[in-house]
Amino acid sequence: MSLQKDASRGITQSWGSCMPPGFAEFVKCYIVLDRPRQLLVCYEQSKNQSPFQGYSGAQPNWPIITQFQTDSISLVEEARKSKHRYCFAVHSLAKVTYFCAESWRDMEDWILCIKDSCRISVDRSHLNPNRVSIVGSYVTEIVGGQVIQTPITAEFNETVVNGNRRSNAGRRTSGGKEAPDNRFDSVVTEKQVILRSGFAVKQGAKWKRRFFCLTDTDISYYKNEFATKALRRILLTDIMDVKVSDSELTSIRSNLVDLITTYRTFYLQFDSVEEMYLWIEDIRRNAGLSSSTYL
Repeated sequence: MSLQKDASRGITQSWGSCMPPGFAEFVKCYIVLDRPRQLLVCYEQSKNQSPFQGYSGAQPNWPIITQFQTDSISLVEEARKSKHRYCFAVHSLAKVTYFCAESWRDMEDWILCIKDSCRISVDRSHLNPNRVSIVGSYVTEIVGGQVIQTPITAEFNETVVNGNRRSNAGRRTSGGKEAPDNRFDSVVTEKQVILRSGFAVKQGAKWKRRFFCLTDTDISYYKNEFATKALRRILLTDIMDVKVSDSELTSIRSNLVDLITTYRTFYLQFDSVEEMYLWIEDIRRNAGLSSSTYL
């Protein structure tokens, strides 16, 4: 059976084979990507069970070979060095599971579907219709149902919180040096210069996909692109270097960047090589770092 997609229920499924970590060979399985449950599951048909007629959202009474949460997936790619046909690799929590599809088309579809499922899905019912987004060198606002674009000016270097302006500058220690903001209380405001924004996978207790915003004073990251409270704010004055990573993590993660600050190193994985270099260049430029030594 070729790959089947049910967009209304968010389910993708097909026969194939998989080789999880610790397995010596591929095992015939039924692969299911359940987006509502954020699960990628491989079922093994039991000899005592009737043939599987398709996954409808209810867990079938089949043995599970392997399964993992899609938000733990950091990389999906064609396994070009594999001797098996239509083989692709899924990287999750520093482990790699190999899959074999039944055709080249199915392999490409699986890679695209899994990559798409790794993106954070957000309940849009709670969005603020007056939320500002930044496009190019303009601040875009929705006023009375009309889209208004205003050129960025120095005024937007301040933020507005509960009607009061406050500077984007960081907290200062008694010695006058800006200290890392570990209070996790940064707020996305209605007028703020955002020089670049987008998703990256960040290393923490687990690798998680976060939404990053670069301003002229800091880098903030959020749970998703609609969150109004930052999980952390990294001052540009605390950044010592940002470069293409040469750590051991690059063996399992592509497009990896080392963001080195005065108090720790952040590891960020971007979706493409092009995006990785754009982020590096913009961070270095705004942090006042040389643009010739990051490779």
